[in-house]
Amino acid sequence: MPESPPTLGFGSKFFLFRTMLEGGFTGLAIIDVLASLVSAYYYLRVVILMYFHDGEPQVHNEPALNLVTALTAVGTIFLFLFSDPLPESSRMAMRIPAMLK
Repeated sequence: MPESPPTLGFGSKFFLFRTMLEGGFTGLAIIDVLASLVSAYYYLRVVILMYFHDGEPQVHNEPALNLVTALTAVGTIFLFLFSDPLPESSRMAMRIPAMLK
């Protein structure tokens, strides 16, 4: 079922809840629905504050935040470009416990 990105979260949760109910995990499905409602309240509160309340825009220029942002960007680009060894490292790490037996 093709979905657009804004509804992808809803679609995945819907299928997850349906699978839990079909598997007999009704209590877990109820807990997950309640947790989703609580998180939706907090997410929608931020959207409402951003778009429906007046306020003066504030821009903060903090050197530490700029440094962390730059390091995160460099790390992401590095992992994107040089990610080939990572799957093999993961496979090797999974074999270590078997070697120790």
